[in-house]
Amino acid sequence: MPREPLCAGTQRLVDRALQDGEGRELAIAALEAHLDGGGERRPGTLLALATLTYEDAATVVLSEIARASTTALALVDEAITQDADPAPELQSLRKTLADALERERARELRLRSILRDPANARPTERMLLAHQILMSGEDDQLAAELMALV
Repeated sequence: MPREPLCAGTQRLVDRALQDGEGRELAIAALEAHLDGGGERRPGTLLALATLTYEDAATVVLSEIARASTTALALVDEAITQDADPAPELQSLRKTLADALERERARELRLRSILRDPANARPTERMLLAHQILMSGEDDQLAAELMALV
């Protein structure tokens, strides 16, 4: 069974979201539904989803940067492997995503270092770490203790 290309409606949503950011979440959902439904995994489609996912996390939910960068990086890598002659912009986007992921991981490591002596950390750092621990579901008690220090 041949894979279906993007329908015109989804393409319009994606174009608008890429151009001015309008309807980004709707475009992401439409692209994910297309791919999950067995639609064509063309480099342009993968690249659009990678870009929108990253931009959404970067502008809306800072705590999702690592996840979004990882997802976007995988999509860009898939697009690069499918394209016999990938455009230089793909490599540039890949570098941007990899750098963002590296920065976020370094930030998370810095936050984790607070656990050695939480009382000497800034209140905002303790709160960020408590939020990170709470959202990961790893240790609610530790998160509560960190919040109590604020």
